[in-house]
Amino acid sequence: AALGDSYSSGEGAGNYYRETDDNHGSTRWAACRRSRNAWPRKMTLPGMSGSTGSLSDTYNASVELGFFACSGAFNWEVQGSGFPRSWTERDHYEYGEGEFREISQVNSGVLDENTTLVTLSIGGNDAGFALAMTDCGGLSNCANDDNFLTKYKGKIDATQPDIRTTIRAIKAKAPNAQIVLMGYPELLSRTVKCGGSWYYDGTEADALAVLANYMAQKENDSVTMLKGEGIKVDFANPIPAFVGHAGCDDPEWINKIVLGPNGDGDFHSGDNSSPFCLWEILGGACLSRESFHPKDAGTSGYAQVIQGRLREINYQGG
Repeated sequence: AALGDSYSSGEGAGNYYRETDDNHGSTRWAACRRSRNAWPRKMTLPGMSGSTGSLSDTYNASVELGFFACSGAFNWEVQGSGFPRSWTERDHYEYGEGEFREISQVNSGVLDENTTLVTLSIGGNDAGFALAMTDCGGLSNCANDDNFLTKYKGKIDATQPDIRTTIRAIKAKAPNAQIVLMGYPELLSRTVKCGGSWYYDGTEADALAVLANYMAQKENDSVTMLKGEGIKVDFANPIPAFVGHAGCDDPEWINKIVLGPNGDGDFHSGDNSSPFCLWEILGGACLSRESFHPKDAGTSGYAQVIQGRLREINYQGG
């Protein structure tokens, strides 16, 4: 089962399933943006003759992939501890962010006692990563703000109990599964400045990288705590593999600023006021959801990271 947020759904890699990228501007808006190019579909598990996506698509008896990650997801939406405001405030379709009209991920039916592996990326939205990018993308330099790192490190700290609750909820539904929490990469090059990174300078890229590494440290600490509770969980850190491949690097694995809309599930100019349409530039065009997400090459890099981690922990499947 592949659960979590946009970094698992394949946001940024294109080729989204239509039913997850549809009906913009209505209460039926669907924008989980699950991509055929997502890394959970690209990974090849031990003993398998091909990727999970290709084998699952052809109904191969060796693998069944429950792919339910959703762009914009928060921990509570994975857990099922609430529901989006758009379900009751029908005039505000944009408040469906992170779950839209779908059932919660834990309760979606992709987890049971036969599940052997659950991959998950979660916590970036709870910790305000998008807001941190906004703070650094303005005219002032966020690296010169003494409160910037303190503020977002505090958000990362506050997110950890929710991440642990999410993993415990997964464990309750899939008691025999190996769970792997996947981290987040550094988004912008620390050494190369290019046009697509517009308002971000080197010191700001450094500050954002500090937050990515702090998140990795804290997520690893959470996993260690959960192991102490007897949960079969591990952490995979993509940061080393993505060094030299961030936005502006060559070869580049992560999108920089991308203008939308790219698909019906993307943000559109004239959208209802929403905290998720973070900037409006160039005559009111919203930034695409694809901004600062792995492109197709990046999801291939992620697949290599998870495959390497599964080898390290000697995962053998069912």
